[in-house]
Amino acid sequence: MVSDITVLVGSLLVPALAIDEHGRITAVNDALAGCLELSASELVGSKLAGRIVDAAAFPDFLSAAALLHHEHRDCRFVLVGNDLGKLEWSRARINQLGLDGIVQIITGCSHPETIYPALDAYVCTSESEGLSNVLLEAMACGKPIVATRVGGNPEAIQDEIQGILVPPYSPEATVAALKRLISNPGLRHCMGAAGRTRVERHFSLAAMVRAHEELYTELLSGNLHRRASAMAAR
Repeated sequence: MVSDITVLVGSLLVPALAIDEHGRITAVNDALAGCLELSASELVGSKLAGRIVDAAAFPDFLSAAALLHHEHRDCRFVLVGNDLGKLEWSRARINQLGLDGIVQIITGCSHPETIYPALDAYVCTSESEGLSNVLLEAMACGKPIVATRVGGNPEAIQDEIQGILVPPYSPEATVAALKRLISNPGLRHCMGAAGRTRVERHFSLAAMVRAHEELYTELLSGNLHRRASAMAAR
């Protein structure tokens, strides 16, 4: 019997991935290198992405980037998103932290699938979230996630399986999680693969259609049962 409330999640199109022998998606790396003004060799290093929106607590992302870069000088960081009034502040903060050339900002990107594949991890330092399409997009591209344990993030990410969940407002915890991923390529690969599998099974268009079909079938079965019972009682 169907409960009074059944929750059906939305979906996204899961992109097809062309992966080389090193597990990298080379089809988009050259384009990303042009956007970031990086050489192809630098794209092999650790690149971590955040978003330029108020709710994403990107000041924490920048603080984490500064802490991590102090220990891992080859790391590069990317902020991607539309400016909601914080772009100039972000640029000033990047300069203040001594991260010019280390943190790159990309605005007006309408095709995030061209960005995610070239990253080693996706970072979400949000102080609040719904069920984030951004996390699901990064997971669909096989990226391990470091995200704050807020809102719908734990629904998308199973801690220590598709990524690492950390407390909000804690750049130190974010850095600790990222250091684990940097030092362990196997962990990055396993979490990234698990994330893509989770999106395919639970958050893809096919999964959404299947969930609707199952719900309708259960509802119809319940209605038919009730009608049969009512007729038998006459």
